[in-house]
Amino acid sequence: MDKAENEVLTRVGPATPMGALLRRYWWPVWFTEQVTSKPVPVRLLGEDLVLFRDPRPDSGGRLGLIERYCAHRRVSLEFGRVEAEGIRCCYHGWQYDRTGQCIDTPLEPEGSRLKDGVKLAGYDVTEAGGLIFAYLAGAGDVRNIGSGNIGATNVLRTGKRWAAAATLIFDGGKGAAAVLLAGYFYGPMAALFAALGAFLGHLFPVWLGFKGGKGVATFLGVTLAIAWPVGLLVAGTWLAAAAIWRISSLSALIAAALSPVYMLLFGWREPAILLAILVVLIFIMHRENIARLLAGTEPRIGAKKPAA
Repeated sequence: MDKAENEVLTRVGPATPMGALLRRYWWPVWFTEQVTSKPVPVRLLGEDLVLFRDPRPDSGGRLGLIERYCAHRRVSLEFGRVEAEGIRCCYHGWQYDRTGQCIDTPLEPEGSRLKDGVKLAGYDVTEAGGLIFAYLAGAGDVRNIGSGNIGATNVLRTGKRWAAAATLIFDGGKGAAAVLLAGYFYGPMAALFAALGAFLGHLFPVWLGFKGGKGVATFLGVTLAIAWPVGLLVAGTWLAAAAIWRISSLSALIAAALSPVYMLLFGWREPAILLAILVVLIFIMHRENIARLLAGTEPRIGAKKPAA
């Protein structure tokens, strides 16, 4: 066995082959009787975590296992205070729930949504036979994290970049597939109706109680399938806007708003009308983002560890 093979077999941290394998199993992390009112530091598979129990009598003693260090000043949450809704950092008082989502930033101005964009890694835990077991492969239900949206931007708040990338690809892919299949079998007009159907299905999925994503990735997918030059222009516009302003939602709104113009420049009238309809829906779905943009509180790309 050479050095490279040894590294593959012995490294078990995040983003390693052996780590990915071992995270598919439940691991014993502590004794049930020893997790009471104080948080417990845990190190498992190369990750520093903190384990705590909900102290409310009516909570059933629910457990939380999240990243150990506060996103603000990296203070260890093992010195934090366990409260009704989660654990609070002892330094500036940022509070996190059992999923690792920040739910309170006391020193922020009233109305600030900063906490919505702050997420520590959080893992599923269960109790059996006097032991507490953890499962490190999952990131929990994304609908309980950040904005509660199922789109790629909110999935990224779980800390799982591969999951966010997969969400982006599949959300765009399903839109593109619908357009291409309908166009192949039934013609260009059917492709436009398929694009509308795929987009509406993403925004209002029946199996999620009509609460879906905001449609940006699916919009890009259908646009690429309808007219790939326009799709590339839309993607390029998003990248340029993101590089300038570092705000994902603003970049998406700018790129979407310009898409009907791009389509008209190529002389494609019917697709331009469809995109205009989709753009209106995108703006409606982003109404909360627009309010934060106007208030100057919309999170910026990469702003995970803001200063006080």
